[in-house]
Amino acid sequence: MKVVTPVQMRKIDSYTIESIGIPGIVLMENAAIRMTDEILKDYGSVINKNIVLFAGKGNNGGDAFAVARHLCNKGANTVVFLLAEKKDIAGDARINLDILESMGIETVEVLESGKLNDVEARLEKAELVVDGIFGTGLKGGIKGFKADIIRLINQKNVPVIAVDIPSGVDGETGAIEGECIKAYKTVTFGFPKFGHYLHPGCEFAGELVVADISIPDSAAQNFDIKSYVIDGETVSKLIPKRTGNSNKGDYGRVLVITGSTGMTGAGCLAGTASLRSGTGLLYLGVPKTLSFIYECKLTEAVTIPLEDENKGFLTRACVPELLGHMEKMDAVAIGPGLSSKEGVRDVVLSVVENCNVPWW
Repeated sequence: MKVVTPVQMRKIDSYTIESIGIPGIVLMENAAIRMTDEILKDYGSVINKNIVLFAGKGNNGGDAFAVARHLCNKGANTVVFLLAEKKDIAGDARINLDILESMGIETVEVLESGKLNDVEARLEKAELVVDGIFGTGLKGGIKGFKADIIRLINQKNVPVIAVDIPSGVDGETGAIEGECIKAYKTVTFGFPKFGHYLHPGCEFAGELVVADISIPDSAAQNFDIKSYVIDGETVSKLIPKRTGNSNKGDYGRVLVITGSTGMTGAGCLAGTASLRSGTGLLYLGVPKTLSFIYECKLTEAVTIPLEDENKGFLTRACVPELLGHMEKMDAVAIGPGLSSKEGVRDVVLSVVENCNVPWW
């Protein structure tokens, strides 16, 4: 999955709106629907639940306005605290604010710390907070009454779900200067941003959900995006599909040469990783006196007890047998937990010099 900077995301949004022709209000509506879906996934019914939404004056605030409408339609008791003057709200966000007011959904301006008591009173009864104060383009620390409100939200034991990114996180660097929303979940739109993955921002984002808001793939292809995150979808494309008339012998034989007294865990981890990556047959070449440990730990692996002269680590004496087994393998791994005992170096050199299959 592509990972973008806030600047790249703005360019993708602009291209989608101006060149492809999908109106910004449609993207905002899709974002609000996806946010609402995530809330319903976590909470089930929101009928009569008290949900407090915080909105800034930008498009994040517009998303929050639209989310408030959807939650109200689902039966929630919603109140929106707008941390800006209503007259300053413009564009698509203004459309959604006007809809809220037409529906009679309570929207309260908060422009100074003097209104913190009103905010705190609502938070005391809240079962969920939606953070739509700042977006991914934030630079520098949050100050003044907005910082006071974020501090107050964090002090309350109320779950927070963030729109796009927790308010206070730099969307490009993950940096946090001052107060920052601590979310249990963040729903971002189109593509994840660097700030979602970089420390300390990642610690404040909670579970990250990347929501599809109908931005076409072609929109991103017009920009030089070179950064990716490895996810389940990416990995699944690399693993060949298994046919119904195959068996485990058709999916590769891997030999992991591993083990010494006190360090058997490393080989178990390496073996488990090999199996999870799709290995059909896993063999563990281990010191003979320790083989019972691996047989108990890894049910699917075939253990090959190698000569260790009762020392608890591999010795030169195991090399002939080891080389014979290597000839039957498709790949070899050597190293996990072998130790640096005398004789182990000779085993490693023998493998390196004689292995005719991929090894690492």
